[in-house]
Amino acid sequence: MTTEQADFRSALAPPDTGMRRLEIQTLADRACEMLDHAILNGTLPPGMQLSESELAARLGISRGPLREAINRLEGRRLIHRVPHIGVRVAALSDWDVSEIFAVREVMEGLACKLATQHMSDAEFDELEKCVEFRHVSAEPPAGSAFHRKPQQWDFHYRIAQASLNRQLIQYLCGDMYYLLRLYRARSGVTPKRANADEEHREILRAMRARDGDLAEQLMRRHIADARLSLDLKEDVNTPTLDPHATEIDPALAASSEALLKAPPTRRRRRSVAKDDAA
Repeated sequence: MTTEQADFRSALAPPDTGMRRLEIQTLADRACEMLDHAILNGTLPPGMQLSESELAARLGISRGPLREAINRLEGRRLIHRVPHIGVRVAALSDWDVSEIFAVREVMEGLACKLATQHMSDAEFDELEKCVEFRHVSAEPPAGSAFHRKPQQWDFHYRIAQASLNRQLIQYLCGDMYYLLRLYRARSGVTPKRANADEEHREILRAMRARDGDLAEQLMRRHIADARLSLDLKEDVNTPTLDPHATEIDPALAASSEALLKAPPTRRRRRSVAKDDAA
């Protein structure tokens, strides 16, 4: 091959593949952000079937970056694929929400305890800004530093990040965070619990005092109260074997209630201690 032929082939060669991937990635980022917003503000309601061709036309992009965006949203569980039908916006049942809150109660309590150990006084000050801003508005002010990154406005998100536990961060700031936002979008805008902000302040006071155990207890109580305020029709804390049952098994309910009311005995605690020692 002559030098002229090599130069000619080089001129016809496609642009650098690294730059091309970067361009597609940027379009995918923007598409993901726009679809995420449309799902969470209700423009794309729960259960709605999505057409790739229509979405690509509306967003003015090709199907390549659109599919990348859809894959990311599927990873966040905001959408799901239905065999032989296509892609739909996810819809959460009351049972799904109750499961999320049950897990949150345990995991966020632990995250709060760990964050109490790790956060600096300056970080506590930043966390307090989240509490005070939310007391005034449910959404980040347009001129605030939180407007571009709404997750940094979230009191619970910030505490999970400060736990420095990668597993907790993955769960609380990943799937669970997006599912909670989806639930809020599904349920619509509802008045906040009157004492929610004060509960946040109480948790923060315990954290500033470096009382991790108290902070954990307060966080767990805060989330449990939030779950109760939702008045869910199906709840994992209800003693029933069937999550979709309309009636509670009376025998199971009675035995569960008796177990909860029965005080622990010293004899039982001693026997457990012996078993543990063995």
